[in-house]
Amino acid sequence: MFAALVLLAPLTSGGAAYAQSSPSPIHIGTAASDLGAQVFYAADLGYFRNAGLQPTISPISGGPTIMAAVASGDLDVGWGNAIDVTVAHQRGIPITIIATATVEDQSDPGTGILAVTNASGLKTAKDLTGKTIALLSLRNFTELATRNWIDKNGGDAKTVHFVELPYSEMPAALQAGRIDAAVLDNTADPTLGKPGDPLHVLSAVFFTVAPRLEGAVWYSTTTWVASHRQEAKAFVAVMKQTALWANGHHDDSATILASHISRTVDQIKGSKRVIYGTDISPALVQPELDLAFKYGLLAQPVQARDVITNP
Repeated sequence: MFAALVLLAPLTSGGAAYAQSSPSPIHIGTAASDLGAQVFYAADLGYFRNAGLQPTISPISGGPTIMAAVASGDLDVGWGNAIDVTVAHQRGIPITIIATATVEDQSDPGTGILAVTNASGLKTAKDLTGKTIALLSLRNFTELATRNWIDKNGGDAKTVHFVELPYSEMPAALQAGRIDAAVLDNTADPTLGKPGDPLHVLSAVFFTVAPRLEGAVWYSTTTWVASHRQEAKAFVAVMKQTALWANGHHDDSATILASHISRTVDQIKGSKRVIYGTDISPALVQPELDLAFKYGLLAQPVQARDVITNP
């Protein structure tokens, strides 16, 4: 069982309300970064409690760890990416997407950022031949998008070695020379791309796939959704409410986020923030699944609508 952070917040006005004699417990696993921060905001703002839910939130590093916990029933809802969900689905594990977490838009990239040190001399996809690239987790959309960018820009992704590393450790590992490149988000290096930063951006790799994509999703098991329909519906409504708030309250959300991750409020405010989605879109998921089939992660093509459940 994972160490958990139980978040109790006072009631605030607004939000979907579901009449219950007492709040229903819901166990959630998420990434300790801007990408998975909706649940932190919803708890601190009282949105969960207003919706009749009592959350236990576990910040967990690594998508596969969260997936395993959801599949085993240790967690009710997990944060991750659509490809991991679809791979599990194709293997017969009853995992299904229930809500959007983030969307990625070419006009304002906040994650999927391939960076190297200025001192490395690495400037092109071809320069990454035989190099080591760090990712938050392996065998998911981030890895496939990175491979896709390398292959489309004159490199050979088959020669690249990928390793897992938390976002918070990537900048130091780059500067120490333990890795050659990293695909990170802006909260990992708030000064990324700014004068004086020791890191240099090679590409926002996601957008060689499509100009707008589903970035991350919230998922559960079909069993939990079927037996907790009211809680699942309430969770989806709270995530939409929280997305609308967070997208328009970057300063306030930075204060909450800083209390849950190893970044200061000023660092978070100084970085580009993610875009939270409001409604899950099969059209934004489909390019990711097509890419997973192209690179052999999926054994056969999958339609996005088949791995999404509307509670």
